[in-house]
Amino acid sequence: MAGRSVVRAAEERSAELAHQYLEGVAEPIRDRGIQVETLALEGKPYVEIISYAETAQIDLIVISTRGYSGLSRWLLGSVTDRVVRGATVPVLLVQSRGEPAT
Repeated sequence: MAGRSVVRAAEERSAELAHQYLEGVAEPIRDRGIQVETLALEGKPYVEIISYAETAQIDLIVISTRGYSGLSRWLLGSVTDRVVRGATVPVLLVQSRGEPAT
């Protein structure tokens, strides 16, 4: 049973780090007077994003792209692409800083 406690501890630490990261990204945006909600969910990212946006009646999904195109995007898959195609609310795409388009 010790293996389960190690896995659970790792899951809790991962959730904590995700929360810290998201809050760090959100804080400068909040400082500008923009309402931001952060949430970390488990599952397939695009499914969870679309589902949450619908159930929480979100007005706008803002999602960052990594700037991949062509073969890179095809090989890596694209959460952003799937969200854009599946969302029932508007999606604003923002290219990440410091990550060149390929």
